[in-house]
Amino acid sequence: MDTLLVETLTPALTVSLERSKKLLDAVTSQFTIDWSTGRASIQSNDAIVKAFIDIKGPGAEQDAQNFLALLNDGFAIPKTGVNIEDPSFFTIPWRALSHAPTFDTLTIENWKWLGIEPWSDTQEIRRKLAEKFVAAPDYMFEASHLSTLRESAASIEYVDNLNQFLPVFRANPRLPADDGGSGGVPNPPSIDWLGLAKAVIKFFEDAGPCLLHGQWSLEYATFRGRPIYAIGVRICLDRACADKVENALWSLLGVAGGDIATVITTLISKGLLTLANMLSWGTWVGLAIVHFALYWAILIETNKTANGVCIIHFWPLNSILSGGLVNGWAQGR
Repeated sequence: MDTLLVETLTPALTVSLERSKKLLDAVTSQFTIDWSTGRASIQSNDAIVKAFIDIKGPGAEQDAQNFLALLNDGFAIPKTGVNIEDPSFFTIPWRALSHAPTFDTLTIENWKWLGIEPWSDTQEIRRKLAEKFVAAPDYMFEASHLSTLRESAASIEYVDNLNQFLPVFRANPRLPADDGGSGGVPNPPSIDWLGLAKAVIKFFEDAGPCLLHGQWSLEYATFRGRPIYAIGVRICLDRACADKVENALWSLLGVAGGDIATVITTLISKGLLTLANMLSWGTWVGLAIVHFALYWAILIETNKTANGVCIIHFWPLNSILSGGLVNGWAQGR
């Protein structure tokens, strides 16, 4: 652990988390969701936009509009009904299926829950969505959209030993492969890419089982004590696992440095690392955490107690609700 880094960055993290919670409080006071239909009733669009701008700055107006669009589209609710008090309660915002980039935030189990399999054709997808769910936006049944859904579902590669929380992450296709200098950007010879790949895999070997077997539940934003909106997941770890995940983060930082997201993307493009490698030992939260390894190491260090720590992590679709530095927070048990 780097004590100086912890002391230096903790104040900035504290401010960021306070902004996240302030934004959640301001926004969730402005809408309710009817969980029998998945429809949201918004009290004031202007108040939500103002909250985003006041708390995140003038550039956050687009974030506010995206969040309003998410609420207006509603949520996928099965005709069999739901009970949000049930720990197994689950839903997907229709907005997550509105355009291709958001498909990558869905897990394999999400696709199965929707009734969309890799071999489904457009007519079968149309039929299953209409049969299973109370209501869906009109764009869900447009031929072009159904075709996009089918193509995305067909691209899923099932990986052995993965659990229901694993998302379908894909490598960044825009990153050019290293061609040894014939048109691409050559790699500095001093970088041990194979060693970096081994370090990343070791993080998942060490931390993954703890994240995988932690106590998982949904995390809600509340208003006046009532759950209003599921922002992500809560994973509670005992003290031994809290220490193990934190130590694994510090070890990875010691080898890979601060820009681990770029390192991982480069390793994937070079064929030295695959998503299956990383996800075989843990969950999508582990992959999300490693992209902000320094901040999460500090959050765990400064919040863990003798009983452990709980990691609260936003779903990728809800990252617009974050305060800026990291998509979630940690709480002592």
